[in-house]
Formats: sequence, structure tokens, C-alpha cells
Amino acid sequence: MESDNQPTAPKALVLATADWPLAAFLALGLRRNGFAVEGLCPRRHALRNTAAVEHCFLFSSASSVWPL
Repeated sequence: MESDNQPTAPKALVLATADWPLAAFLALGLRRNGFAVEGLCPRRHALRNTAAVEHCFLFSSASSVWPL
């Protein structure tokens, strides 16, 4: 349990739907500035290979159908 006197790090979720490496650089920058970073990206994305991301969730375009 966290103490009320200790500030918690702000959290950021980096979403990457395409295989562009800039999302990994964004995660690194956020981490350097004190954010706790999580990601949502495809299976082979560069975001999964950076130590800046604490946890990565799988994004699959095949399963991302939104109801109208």
C-alpha cells in the first residue's frame, strides 16, 4: 500500500497501431521525464523491445472491430 505522503509517477499509455518506431522514442522520452509507461501495440513493434515500457498490451487490427 502506498503512503499518502509520497507522490506517484504520472502514467502514460502509448498507443501504436502501425509499425512505426517513433512510438518507442516517445516512450523513452516519457520515461526519462518521470512517467510510468505502458504500451498498446502490435506483436512485433519496437515498443515491446524498449526498457522504458513497464507492460505492453497486444493490439491486433484483426480483433479491433468497433461497433457502429
